[in-house]
Amino acid sequence: MSQPAPTASGTLATTPFGHLLIYALDRQLTGSVVFEEPDHRKHAVYFVAGAPAAARGAVVVAPLGELAVERRVLSAERLEPALQAAREGGKRLGEQLIAWGVLDPPGLEALLREQVARRVRALSDLPAATAYGYYEGTNFLERVGGPSQPSPPLPLILRVLREAPDGGKSAETFARLSGSLLRFRADAPLAHFDFEANEKAVVDVLRAKPQTLAELRARGLLAEPALERLLYTLLVLRHLDTGQTAPPIGTERRSVTPPAAPPSAPSAPISAAPVDAAPSAPAAPAAPAAPAHSAAPAPAPAGDDAFRREAAERAAADQQTYYEVLGVPEKAPASAVAAAYFQLAKRWHPDRLASEHADLRDLAMRIFARIGEAHQTLSDAERRREYDASLAESETSADEQEQVQRLLRASTNFQKAQVLLRRNNLIAADEAARLALADAPDEADHIALVAWLATTKPNPDLNRQLAELDRAARLEPANLRVRWYRGQLLKRVGKERLAQEDFRLIVEKDPRHVDAQRELRLFEMQRARKPGSDPPRGRPTDAPHRKTSPAPADKSGFLGKLFKK
Repeated sequence: MSQPAPTASGTLATTPFGHLLIYALDRQLTGSVVFEEPDHRKHAVYFVAGAPAAARGAVVVAPLGELAVERRVLSAERLEPALQAAREGGKRLGEQLIAWGVLDPPGLEALLREQVARRVRALSDLPAATAYGYYEGTNFLERVGGPSQPSPPLPLILRVLREAPDGGKSAETFARLSGSLLRFRADAPLAHFDFEANEKAVVDVLRAKPQTLAELRARGLLAEPALERLLYTLLVLRHLDTGQTAPPIGTERRSVTPPAAPPSAPSAPISAAPVDAAPSAPAAPAAPAAPAHSAAPAPAPAGDDAFRREAAERAAADQQTYYEVLGVPEKAPASAVAAAYFQLAKRWHPDRLASEHADLRDLAMRIFARIGEAHQTLSDAERRREYDASLAESETSADEQEQVQRLLRASTNFQKAQVLLRRNNLIAADEAARLALADAPDEADHIALVAWLATTKPNPDLNRQLAELDRAARLEPANLRVRWYRGQLLKRVGKERLAQEDFRLIVEKDPRHVDAQRELRLFEMQRARKPGSDPPRGRPTDAPHRKTSPAPADKSGFLGKLFKK
């Protein structure tokens, strides 16, 4: 039987891997993307409603046995016997670990999701010359197995763009956005990410008050390359407000239950054109081109030193308003804004520099981008009203500025308290945690840390601290640190089953959490020893985690061709 034809195709040189993930999530794609390197090695990812549900590469990455040993679910000495027992019993390794009682179905699900995430992350390092094809509604990885639910896509996209090359797209974007006021959209699903501590500090500050890139850099919350990658990720996901009308990517998650069988024919192909044109990241607003009537290059200024001095001053003037950039009063009509822009465009367009100023091209590009942003904003009535409102807010924002400073102090003290807690300096940790809570009293992390440290003091009021941890969990139900503290305290007051609910959620969200894995295993062992107790979850009396169904006859041959040695 002939191989199915791809719905669309392209190369990673045109569309970097991370942008493919974004496109798949934005379009809620269900189907397989097959990658072929120049040396003909093949890899594949299967998406369900835009989220990676299975992945396989030519080189084995993150085998389940190694993950189980890494997470201390299984000792290294027992790995080979487990593999042998699985082979002899005709089971997958995960089913064997469940049968042995060292893993339960939620724990296996968490390991499988982490496996998919690592395999997808490994594929993001494929060379730019790699070609890919998308096969809509087709699952070439049915026999590979995987979790029953796909990995959460937003943390995975952040993970990929945080570490993998983007083909220079971020540099182009920030050249355009230099000086722009960055703010989150009201409907941005920021809670769906797993931000690192320093990233969360940046997000908190930006939520409190819109900032320019220069202002965020000056705060020193995150090293500059990491800061730009974080902001770039939020930008291409449409979580930052750039005036786009399309909703932020990842806001609405549809059902991710895999279809029982692929449709007989692809439903509504993406387009007849290659995916190269479509999946590239949502573009930031480009600086407007110079008007047609100013096509002739402007003459170079008489004084070369004066021109260079002006270029340096303009490039450094990040705090100027758009009115100051164009040199017009705040009440200037649209015609005056356009006239000012045309004059500045003649002078600063990078393609119109005289030969003796060729070394200033990058500087001129940033200046021209800033001029273009000012013109785009002030020539659009609606955007100008919003911009004027933001200026009015900034002029009377002493309280907001203090709020930003409080958030910065809170973030610093919280991180300090965590370090002191790891060093077992409980008194100093408690002092720093309380300072963080005083500056940011509604942060779940701060509430939970103060409550947890209070339980380490003599004669603590455990019920009161448990109530505080409940409050923190209501504020951020998916906060794993809060769940860990609460689970420990619930266990301490004898509420074992409630504690296990917290530990189980932690393992589902983060299979790397060794301590929560250990708590679950201890609980299952204790329950198994009790007379008359039900068998632990995952024993052979239970239904298997996931049955393997044979691949359709018309796909097995193609799968073999994809991954033949």
